[in-house]
Amino acid sequence: RLKALAGREPEPLVEQVILLQATRGVRTVEAGIRTGLTAARFAQVAGKLASQGHIFQVDPETGKFVHQQTLQRIARFLERVLGDYHRANPAREGLTRPELAGKLSLLFSEKEVGRMLGKLVKDGSLALDKQIYRLPGHERQVPGQQAALMEKLVETIRAGGLQPLRRTLLLEACAIDEKTGIQLLNLAAHEQQLVRVKADLYYTPEVLEDIRQRLRTYLAEH
Repeated sequence: RLKALAGREPEPLVEQVILLQATRGVRTVEAGIRTGLTAARFAQVAGKLASQGHIFQVDPETGKFVHQQTLQRIARFLERVLGDYHRANPAREGLTRPELAGKLSLLFSEKEVGRMLGKLVKDGSLALDKQIYRLPGHERQVPGQQAALMEKLVETIRAGGLQPLRRTLLLEACAIDEKTGIQLLNLAAHEQQLVRVKADLYYTPEVLEDIRQRLRTYLAEH
């Protein structure tokens, strides 16, 4: 490592400098201070290292790079986070992007986290399904009876169209107790089968989109 830092070869120098900066990474504007290279030369060398998989560009606008080893450490951290979540919440698919990104918000911007999550999904470290991140191979475990009750709630709300039943009447119509009903409604909302617009009012996504489209049409005509 010291040989690379002291040497004249730009590629080992740039790679080691980025590695040493860990999660802070190195931006193109810092190239002169960190490596002694011009910004243009740094960008050229960093681009080559990125194409070889040694480093990863977390922000194309600022030219910020982190080392592949840093990205792997982040992957292991997020795998632990999701593993803990799966064990504590077996009935849920996983975490949304804001929930998972919040674990890294002190280190990276939202854009940077998005780039890294995309890379980790592409590499197979994480899985993404319907905007929910999970560990590859994880399947939610909802008891058959609860799964049937949740489906009943969703279908009853869907059948209500533009005027779905409020929560109290909904639970009465489905013969579900309040505690179980709230848990199932929250689970359905987390999995994006429902959208909560008020504390006691839910719509299915397609109906809510229809309402938005009707409103846009009305505003355009008036």
